[in-house]
Amino acid sequence: MGLPRDCGRSNRTGHAKGLLTSLVTFLLLRLGSAQLRVVGPDHPLTATVGQDVVLPCHLSPRKDARTLEVRWIRDDLSETVHQYRNGEDLYGEQMEAYVGRTELARDGLSAGHLDLRITGLRPSDDGQYVCTVEDAYNEAIVELEVSAQLRVVGPGQPLTAAVGQDVVLPCHLSPQRDARTLEVRWIRHSLSETVHHYRNGEDLYGEQMEAYAGRTELARDGLSAGNLDLRITGLRPSDDGLY
Repeated sequence: MGLPRDCGRSNRTGHAKGLLTSLVTFLLLRLGSAQLRVVGPDHPLTATVGQDVVLPCHLSPRKDARTLEVRWIRDDLSETVHQYRNGEDLYGEQMEAYVGRTELARDGLSAGHLDLRITGLRPSDDGQYVCTVEDAYNEAIVELEVSAQLRVVGPGQPLTAAVGQDVVLPCHLSPQRDARTLEVRWIRHSLSETVHHYRNGEDLYGEQMEAYAGRTELARDGLSAGNLDLRITGLRPSDDGLY
């Protein structure tokens, strides 16, 4: 006696369903076991003493880190710079040198960002920092280079201009630093009087020499790159000298 015609088909269908289920399960397992990596920048960060700096770090693939444990440590000292766990900052193991100077950026945690902010940089902050996260199979190393001294650099030769012309006196910071929030003062070297005064986004004219009133301007477009160029308009013979 032969089997019903659709019996073999039923067996084949059942086998196919089982194979499909196994395949889906296998794919889910493969996806679920994707390794969580900690990723940092591929180049050193540079900053100067007194500045604030953000050490960037993120999870890959992206994952909400608000409920994870995140620890930043000094690579050379193996001591804790900042520790965060499940919504709280933990300071019990923090190095004394960083007390009151660190903050994990909360606004990016839900997107997997683990950025650490360090305020008031010191020469001793120079070095490598390690970002570690629970359940991640690796760690990220961020190298911070702290310049101990901010220098103001002018041109290597005198500038020449004619009476009635406008002139730009070039000057910049080294290493390069955003100067928009700094105080910048140009003075006449021989007179020790103020030619132009700028502080935290504003031009201050209270101490300006009367001879320069309405004739000076700090070039704003270059401040973010550390350029402190001063423009003087309508040159006069009395403008000759050192600045």
